[in-house]
Amino acid sequence: MPRTSVIVTTRWEIDLDGLKLEPVDELDPAPAQELLTEESRGRLVAGTPAVAEAAKLCGRLPVALLAFAAAVRTAKRPVDELLLLLRERREARTMKAVEAVFSLSEALLPEPLATRWHQLGVFPTSFDRRAAAAIWAEEDTESAQRDLDLLCWASLLRWVEMENRFVLHDLAREYCGRRLSEAQRDEASLRHARHYIAVGIKAEWSCLQHGKYVVDGLLLFERERTNLETAFAWLQTCAEAPSATLLISLVGAMLSFEQSSDFSYNQRLTWLEASRFLRSERRGNIHFAYRDTPKASEFSMRALVTFYKIGSRHAEGGVVGNRGLFQLALGDTPMAIEFRRQALVAFSELGARHMEVDAIRALLQEGSGEMDGA
Repeated sequence: MPRTSVIVTTRWEIDLDGLKLEPVDELDPAPAQELLTEESRGRLVAGTPAVAEAAKLCGRLPVALLAFAAAVRTAKRPVDELLLLLRERREARTMKAVEAVFSLSEALLPEPLATRWHQLGVFPTSFDRRAAAAIWAEEDTESAQRDLDLLCWASLLRWVEMENRFVLHDLAREYCGRRLSEAQRDEASLRHARHYIAVGIKAEWSCLQHGKYVVDGLLLFERERTNLETAFAWLQTCAEAPSATLLISLVGAMLSFEQSSDFSYNQRLTWLEASRFLRSERRGNIHFAYRDTPKASEFSMRALVTFYKIGSRHAEGGVVGNRGLFQLALGDTPMAIEFRRQALVAFSELGARHMEVDAIRALLQEGSGEMDGA
């Protein structure tokens, strides 16, 4: 078997047998000063004491150099004043280089942009404009785009052209996370979870279709998988009924990809354990598949009671629709139609158009069957 080599960059020490550690130093003085000069559009002049001090205060670290250069480029302030503010943070507040530059950069941002930047810290990986708008509770995506553009211009956020997504540097993510209060983090995390539940449901729906829609659904799931798993991890820590409702919706969507994605053994166990609310419904479906309709009806009723108690309207609609199918198999067409009608109402309230269409189709078929029997 041929030997392979893997290069891993990390800020944390790794102790593994056979691992060769190669410390990566900061930039040399000359390249650091050149980067500041280029990114500040000439406001920091190469070879001057100001650019030399700026490079030193930034620790000659690229992420800090880029952010400070952006502050010099965009702020309507003298360079000496910005250096004074940075020096004060490094010396008087004993901040490390990156933290000091981020502190200065956010101080130059107008509100609520600084707070919005902090809220982006809940993203564990890259994200798109709609996701940022969801975190900010901003219905106008164009307004969200303007703020994202400003953050990119300040070098506090990066736009990846090939992926059409935004990326927050991991050091910026850590800084932003520390700047949020517990209440602010919970609020942003809840919005993050709600958004990615909708993404998961969209991916699941695509995979239930045919042709290119299936591929689109799988690609969407893989693209957003890290965000979906982060939403799941956060919801697991919450005990409130609304969070349980969201967890059910997320687990229901994720389990659709259990076989098609490279879930590890432990991941599968975790998701299945979290699906405890779904077990009665799944057991009901299994009994129905094996022609044991009375038992299927019994377990679906248990699931319905659980979903009703925690207020999961989406899951409730699905179970009610299945009960309509069970009643039809038992020969009780009027009750089957009634259950289908209740499912239609639930999906209409939620705006779940594809589920609404399915419920209407089932109503028409069962209604037609009742007329034929008459």
